[in-house]
Amino acid sequence: MKICSKCGKQKPLTDYYYDYKKADKKRPDCKSCFNERMKKTRKTKAYKIYFNLYQKKWQRSYRKTIKYKTWRKKALIKQTEHRQKLKNIIMVHYGGKCACCGIKDIYFLTIDHINNDGYKLRKESKYRSYGIWYYKKIIANNFPKDLQILCFNCNIAKQHNGGECPHKEYAFVRNSNKRASNKRAGVR
Repeated sequence: MKICSKCGKQKPLTDYYYDYKKADKKRPDCKSCFNERMKKTRKTKAYKIYFNLYQKKWQRSYRKTIKYKTWRKKALIKQTEHRQKLKNIIMVHYGGKCACCGIKDIYFLTIDHINNDGYKLRKESKYRSYGIWYYKKIIANNFPKDLQILCFNCNIAKQHNGGECPHKEYAFVRNSNKRASNKRAGVR
């Protein structure tokens, strides 16, 4: 059951349209309120101008032009540079290397939740928890202390190993083996 944001009535989830962006995967307004709003919208002059057949045909033909393709390439490059700039700011703040194995190549580094509670953030949030939006959220929240930098391998290994990176287990085993061999050799 969910309360509609428009009419205020409590209705079952089947009375809501799907929306992948929302935490509960349903629109905030019920189907009847949404349909009513869309009927009014379709009667507006702006809607009729923007969504007429000539406009759609023009948009499709424009997207095939060299002008559009060059603009699109420039826009994608600009967006990539902006994302890299934000990622660099975050990586520098959190140390710039993997907290587990020490890799410093920024292309392999990812953001990790220390307490393995990233799924809670994704369920609670209405917005994306990756990319530019996530980087902006981290910077706006003054770099939360529950985040760290891990390389992609350590991050995935941590997920598949129950919240502990295998490097830590192997480091413990290697150190204990070194201590045992040093004791046998008489080295302190």
